[in-house]
Amino acid sequence: MRPIGVVEKVTNSRNFLVRYRGPVEYDPKDLKVVDEELRVVGVVRDVIGPVDAPFFLVKVTIPIDEARSYVGRRLYLLEPPSLLARKLRNSG
Repeated sequence: MRPIGVVEKVTNSRNFLVRYRGPVEYDPKDLKVVDEELRVVGVVRDVIGPVDAPFFLVKVTIPIDEARSYVGRRLYLLEPPSLLARKLRNSG
């Protein structure tokens, strides 16, 4: 699990717009996104914006009224075990 950023807004097309801090190291599309309680709240659908400060478009999987309460909250990316193991091997 790694932090991806804070929800900037909920779009009319049921997406969280989350500003990502730092470089994108791999394609996060279709990875699950959770809140601080490990509840799945969405799935990454796209990465947009400038390379040095991209946004993640996260398709909301919770009721839209509840999703609006996530503006200003930090979300986290659930990395698949195979990707996490690969990153650990390459960092040492």
